Amino acid sequence: MSVIVEAVTVSVNYSYYLSKCISNKEKLDRWIVVTEKQDTKCINLCKSNNIEYVLYDGFYTNDAIFAKGRGVNFGLSLLDKTDWLLHMDSDVCLPEDFKPVLEKKLNDKNSLYWGKRYFSNNKEMRFITEDGWEHKWIGFFQLWHSSFKTEYPQESLTCSYDDVIMKESFNSFKELPIKLLDVQDDLYVNEEKNYVWRDGRDRKNPQLYGGIKPKGLK
Repeated sequence: MSVIVEAVTVSVNYSYYLSKCISNKEKLDRWIVVTEKQDTKCINLCKSNNIEYVLYDGFYTNDAIFAKGRGVNFGLSLLDKTDWLLHMDSDVCLPEDFKPVLEKKLNDKNSLYWGKRYFSNNKEMRFITEDGWEHKWIGFFQLWHSSFKTEYPQESLTCSYDDVIMKESFNSFKELPIKLLDVQDDLYVNEEKNYVWRDGRDRKNPQLYGGIKPKGLK
């Protein structure tokens, strides 16, 4: 039986990057883009490319700067949730062999699946914080089975750590042999090295990463 993959992407003022990843819709059984009514560029992009989108008005309520996790959950609530669920960022393009690889590799409904991402120059993008810690299985691409979990964490008032909480709700992790393309070359540095250092902040929206981690979060 073929695997069914339903995906959610939050895209607010990121339509420029999303426009480079339109081909994702051909590799998914259902793809919902969650945006807000003020983001007319994203709305028009989705309309012109026949991409399903929904408007969410809770990103900034209750003193939130940008509660991305709430938007992910809103999108998930609209899916059928009968098989595999995917949360991926609007700057991530799926490879051509995405679905064939899943057919062969998705064999554990209790694991969180993840894939490495690369720049257009074929160099791997690694998220390394100032203390030298490399983050894996984080929110730019998280794939899991609906029988294990149907909701996404939404504790953060920013978009800084709900993905880490999501990761920590799993005890098993598996890396998929795929190459995800990250189209945000302009936000990263040290591209001349074998890996790319990300400084942990969105340079266009640094306030989004100013939230405080909840107690006990590693």
